[in-house]
Amino acid sequence: MQNLTATERRGLDLFAMLLSGTATEKDEIEYWDRHADYVEKRMGKAIPNMTVDEFEEYKAMDENLKQGDLEGDYCPLCRKKGYVVQVEEGRTTYVTCKCMTARENKAQFLGSTYVHLITTRRLDNFEIKTLWQKAALRKIKAWGNQTIYPILYLGGKSGTGKTHLAVAIFYHFVLRGYRAKFISWRDEVRDLKFRMKEFGYYDRKLRDLKTVPLLMIDDFLWQPTNGTVTPTAEDFQLAKEIIDARINANLRTIITGNYTIGKLNELEEVLGGRIYQSSGSSENFCLTFGDGCENYRAKKAPTLLDLADEKDPF
Repeated sequence: MQNLTATERRGLDLFAMLLSGTATEKDEIEYWDRHADYVEKRMGKAIPNMTVDEFEEYKAMDENLKQGDLEGDYCPLCRKKGYVVQVEEGRTTYVTCKCMTARENKAQFLGSTYVHLITTRRLDNFEIKTLWQKAALRKIKAWGNQTIYPILYLGGKSGTGKTHLAVAIFYHFVLRGYRAKFISWRDEVRDLKFRMKEFGYYDRKLRDLKTVPLLMIDDFLWQPTNGTVTPTAEDFQLAKEIIDARINANLRTIITGNYTIGKLNELEEVLGGRIYQSSGSSENFCLTFGDGCENYRAKKAPTLLDLADEKDPF
């Protein structure tokens, strides 16, 4: 009490009088005008006049308005604390904030081999120089805003921006709190084959690829000899097992590769057909990067250039 200012001491005296019921109307006005805190003002009532339930709400609001010190993006819900306080039926509970999933996802990717790739490709920094690039960006955004087709397939020439767009929509979902996994097909398959007989590892890893809410597969069915060697039957079987499980569970899956859907269908018709159907065909989210390609019905597939004159809904 010795270190309190005169104003602070007066506030405590008024608080005590309100609490004991001895405060006059003038005292109540003075407390409200000069000493009530921000949360009391938000509640519209001084603490001494609150019911037990109202005081619980006051404490919850007071805690929720405090600023935290978590690293990363600012969250307007928890204010970088990682939790929010809720009051239900007079009981106060601490609930993990939705942003924590996104923070954990981000931390996971910041420690991964692909950190630079994942965190630097964004939808807002995709460079648009041609009409087909504009069409591609429009299609990627549209896939992110729908739930009918779980597959986004980007196949065709290297150096066309397909990986940038795929990573950008992937990271967009990560920051929204999706539990996600990014894999390079060449690295993941090599690891799975090498450790196939290791007890529990293969099944656990495969189960994760089948069930994670969002999966991005980069360089799908990649082969090291510039396309002169096709994937093995084992490669196709593994791919079908993963893709089928994800389609059946309607889980979002982003796939990039050098094979157009037409070429993939020539190599493995069942797998190509499943991807084509679950991406909504070339009219929706089975995208061809480059011209002169054929779709899986052996007709000419519309390239992104063909789509470039469509009305942009964004």
